[in-house]
Parts: sequence; C-alpha cells; structure tokens
Amino acid sequence: MSCREEIQDVFKSMVLSSIPNISVSLICQKVNISRKTFYKYYDNIQDLIHKIIQEDIFIPLTELSTMNHIKVEDSITVLNSMYSSIYNHREFYKKLYYMYPKENILGHCIYQENLNLNKTIFKQIKEKDIEKEYHIHLAAMSGVNLLEKWILDDFSLSSREISEIFYKHVVRAWVELLDQYR
Repeated sequence: MSCREEIQDVFKSMVLSSIPNISVSLICQKVNISRKTFYKYYDNIQDLIHKIIQEDIFIPLTELSTMNHIKVEDSITVLNSMYSSIYNHREFYKKLYYMYPKENILGHCIYQENLNLNKTIFKQIKEKDIEKEYHIHLAAMSGVNLLEKWILDDFSLSSREISEIFYKHVVRAWVELLDQYR
C-alpha cells in the first residue's frame, strides 16, 4: 500500500470511528509520517476528502463523459456504478457529511467534481450559450442535493432507484441539451 493510500485509509478509519477534529497532525501521527510527507500528496484535509471522493465516486463517471450518444441503459448503468460506490461506503459518507456540516465539505467536493465532469462533456462545444452554462451548474447542484437527501434519508432507496430518479429528472434533460449541440 502506498503512503497516499495509507493516509486515505487512516482518514477513513478515523471518520468511521467518529474521531472529532481530525487534523493533519493527527493523521501524520497515526500513519507515522511527517507533515511534509502529508503535504506531498494533499494540500489540506479538504483536498484529502476531495481526492477520496474523486477516486471513490467520479472515476466511473468518466465513461459517461466519453460517450458520443448516451443511451438510457448506458446512463443508468454508469450512474448506478457511481451510486453503488457511495452506497457500499455509506457509513463513511454519512459520517463525513455530519462531521463537517458547517463547511459542507462533502457537498462542495461533489459539486466541484460534477462541474468538472459537466464541463468535460461540453468541452468540444465552443459556442457560448447561457442555457448550457446554467444547465451545467443545475446538473452539478442537483447531484449534490440528491446525494444529501439520500444521506438524510439514511440511504432508504437502492443505488438503482437513485440512479433512475437522477436519470429521469436530470440526465434526460442533459441528453436532450447535448443533442441540440451535436
């Protein structure tokens, strides 16, 4: 296991153990590394969380951004993969959500990753269009709001059900908008 992975594992373990006020110093102490080594991989705790979310959740979505013609089956399969990853680590994401309620680090990181993905999907479209810009932000924030609702409801729906809701209310409109630019 690499040092970077060990830092992530220790942080996840601390979150799951509900350790309050997790700091870089505390992580370094648990991993037995210097702060300099921590900063070699991460800028701060928020960056660490962002990288965990990136790797756990958003890697499956890169498939979606490379599809030329998104089909219903493809979208729901990719979304289900993403939501399954969240569901499989639901205790971590639930505790992380409640650990930083004021900063909403989880929501902020999800929003940034959604924005990056949405902009990647539209990167070949040069035309500046206000509807497109608003849709990119609307889709990004919708993903955050749906995830927060799912966490608050203690993951009462399956990852497939959440995928279908997101597809029905967000992705379908997204596909229609993409079709206008093709």
